[in-house]
Amino acid sequence: MSVNNARRFGKILRQGQNFPQKVLGLIVCILLGMSCSLVYAGMAIAPGSTLPEFEIEMPTLPEMRAYLGIKDGSAFSLSQIPAELIVVEFFYIFCHKCHQNAPLANQLYKSIKEDKELSKNTKMIGIGLASEPKEIALYKQRFKVEFPLFPDPQKEAKTKSKVKRVPLTIVVDKSGKVLMSHLGVIKNIDVFLGYIRKHHKAL
Repeated sequence: MSVNNARRFGKILRQGQNFPQKVLGLIVCILLGMSCSLVYAGMAIAPGSTLPEFEIEMPTLPEMRAYLGIKDGSAFSLSQIPAELIVVEFFYIFCHKCHQNAPLANQLYKSIKEDKELSKNTKMIGIGLASEPKEIALYKQRFKVEFPLFPDPQKEAKTKSKVKRVPLTIVVDKSGKVLMSHLGVIKNIDVFLGYIRKHHKAL
């Protein structure tokens, strides 16, 4: 049940003359909790699997295109980024855990950028599943995100990747193979960065 349906249900119940308010509040809270839990239902992309190809809107800023090493056009795919490793953060605009993860993702990006070896051929992007360009712009501004963030207005990334639980941070190689997958807030950047370095050395 969606949040809107839960609210409609609560409105219908409020119309009942003898319905106790405490019971009503409990039912509405349960329904809202169920709707929120559905956002986090599903399985993460497993290491060893291949991330399906999907198109991403071309970044408007020249510096972002230069960072990713992609040419002009209307769209691109991850396979077009000339990098050995690509870190991809999947998130939802209104996801509270994604908001918690935002500054940590920023820190991860800065750590990769400052690492002499990783910075050569490791890139990082974020994809706001089912989001609009304006929403991404506001999200980027609010959390001061320095790495490229992309919208998903046609829900192509959401549909093809089948990502349901977020925030989800994965590392893929240039063939699209998923090397590592982390679901939830990245609590220890150093440990996460250590895993990336390990995969980088194995290339």
